[in-house]
Amino acid sequence: MRILYINSLYAPEVAGGAERVVQAQAEAMQAAGHSIGVLALTREPGLHLNTVNEIPVWKAGLRNIYFHYDELSRTTASPLQRKIWHAIDAYNPLMKPFVRKVIEDFRPDVASVHNLNGWSIAAWDALKASRVPIVQVLHDQYLLCPTATMFRDNRRCVTRCTSCQTLRALHRFKIRNVDTVVGVSRFICDKLRSYGYLNHQRSVTTIPNIRDVSHERIPLPGCNETGKTFFGYIGAITPPKGVEFLLEAMAKTRDEDWKLLIAGGGEAQYVEALQKKFSDHRIEFLGRVNARAFFERINVTIIPSIWEDTFPSVAFESILYGRPVLGSRIGGIPELVNDENGRLFTPGDSADLLSSIRWAVSNREGLRASAQAISINASRFGDRARWIEDWTRVYGDAIQYAG
Repeated sequence: MRILYINSLYAPEVAGGAERVVQAQAEAMQAAGHSIGVLALTREPGLHLNTVNEIPVWKAGLRNIYFHYDELSRTTASPLQRKIWHAIDAYNPLMKPFVRKVIEDFRPDVASVHNLNGWSIAAWDALKASRVPIVQVLHDQYLLCPTATMFRDNRRCVTRCTSCQTLRALHRFKIRNVDTVVGVSRFICDKLRSYGYLNHQRSVTTIPNIRDVSHERIPLPGCNETGKTFFGYIGAITPPKGVEFLLEAMAKTRDEDWKLLIAGGGEAQYVEALQKKFSDHRIEFLGRVNARAFFERINVTIIPSIWEDTFPSVAFESILYGRPVLGSRIGGIPELVNDENGRLFTPGDSADLLSSIRWAVSNREGLRASAQAISINASRFGDRARWIEDWTRVYGDAIQYAG
């Protein structure tokens, strides 16, 4: 098969887990004998062709008022400019010529479409007009909400606001052009169905993401200070991820039997404000670090999301490394965390989170002893061969449906 992957970014530019998943799958499918091409965005005008690990990668210059993955552009854009950006992104016909050109050059049998922010759903129309079967992969709530999170004013949106309804009016109709939809969690498929999506696809299925750690030794949980339990957060430091909620909850205690390591990055001003507000010898900000090195230092991972996190990769990475997870009972997290590998707590409820933290501290040795069992039970999230087999079947079926 000739498979064209379309995503907002591609290596070496990485904004989150989706980029890592797309690259891992593209390279694995290439290793399995398929011909792979990638189309992603860049801040440079025009269309540029490069090669990343022997895969041809086209980068198209975003035709909008600013490049939304540039931190300076995001932080200096006025509220009006942001509204204009999202209005253009609701359906941006200026991006269609790039899609058509790459289709003409690469001639794919099927398109694997991932994050569309920047491309907009105009990419679907370009693919449909060229009679390329479309497999849309759902990583977040972009098809329901311009920010992809349904999170506003530091709280989760229970229903869609007028702005979301207006800027997503076309999406429920246009998704009929998509042949197959794949959610990375059951949650995200159910969420779209609740808003009247996914009624016209030949196939809607779920394929969880994986993290291949088969080549890495899984060490026992680390402990750098006798008697302390090391908790860790790794990922984007943004309001929806609940990092500030986590810091506020832990700062309420005077206990000295724990330490919290915060790894990852975010907008500099926000991260600096958190560091200043939560200056505590028990809390350490690490910046961006290697995931394996991070997990070697901690006993327990905390996922404090207060938005409906679709399928956070840190959850299955943690349990693959034998680290139990304390996770918010929201979004796709309950599909990953259970009584065998951790504990769920009510999102935004500091008392419930602290209860889970104290449970982990009191069961520290038991959790350490069960590390290997936790890892073994998570093996399905590291089964690369099965993952590629599932995706090969999905792409093949999409081609057959279109034929």
